[in-house]
Amino acid sequence: MGAQFFSFSRRFSKKASEHMDSGKCQDAMRIYRRLIALNPDSTESWFKKGLVHIELKEHRKAIYCYQKVLKQDPQNAGAWNNSAICYWNLDYKKAAIRRYQTAIQFEVQQKTEDSYALSNLISCYGKLEQFGNALITLDFWLKHFPDSKYAKQEREALMNEKQISNLTRLNTIHASEDRLTKDQISILIHRIFLKLGRPLLRPR
Repeated sequence: MGAQFFSFSRRFSKKASEHMDSGKCQDAMRIYRRLIALNPDSTESWFKKGLVHIELKEHRKAIYCYQKVLKQDPQNAGAWNNSAICYWNLDYKKAAIRRYQTAIQFEVQQKTEDSYALSNLISCYGKLEQFGNALITLDFWLKHFPDSKYAKQEREALMNEKQISNLTRLNTIHASEDRLTKDQISILIHRIFLKLGRPLLRPR
């Protein structure tokens, strides 16, 4: 590929991003399809085409795009994260979690402290009420990034006033004057895991 092609590619990729920002997903899709037809090995075009499919809720098609990326760049943490989003939305929870974990491993290796995969995985554990796994993951992250503000905040929220021990009793709690009701626990879960106002799943 010559300099002229790369100039063309950058120009059209920028235009596709503008279409995405303005909600014109189909226009962006047409550009990425054209770029891929001209250069089928472009991981950038496959990656961004996957983002369009996620926006359109075409998760299986997005997975295919990220498989193309990972075939050439198996340590691409963003592709692992985004494919995890798709598996989660297709209700393959275990597959999604494995992919988030893989993304996190590569982010640690690459010293990427600002992690979408971490916040997505912690949110997923919250939805699944797997609070012990959330703590293990946060401790792992803090071992490598001890100054991580996000990880510290999430861990503090989990441990505050021994909330984790109350939450694990969800299936045995009955309403009474000295115990939490299930509705109260639901409010507590919401406060812990959604208090920062971030969406559950975020593409990178």
